[in-house]
Amino acid sequence: MEEQRVNVLADLTDAAEARVGLQDRYRVQVRVVTVDAADVLLVPTGAAFRQGTGWAVYTVDDGRAHLRRVELGRRNDADAEVLSGLTAGQQVALYPGEALRDGTHVEPR
Repeated sequence: MEEQRVNVLADLTDAAEARVGLQDRYRVQVRVVTVDAADVLLVPTGAAFRQGTGWAVYTVDDGRAHLRRVELGRRNDADAEVLSGLTAGQQVALYPGEALRDGTHVEPR
């Protein structure tokens, strides 16, 4: 995970008595959670690529690449949520090159 420092403006909702020692320019550390979801199917973002107006991945089955259109939800720099098109446990090709085509023989590295 890459660290990035940004300025954040926040409103404190506790009663004033609960934050007596807190003053201007104090440093606080926070963890911002933008999404907290259970049972979400994820693929590495490096496996997904644009195909037309949608997304696709290559699954790997019996040593062959198979093109699969997928619907993606939320994404970050590491993972993408799969809404449809894949099932849990399917292997996907990571960083598929331009030469990879449906049915191409592939070997895991």
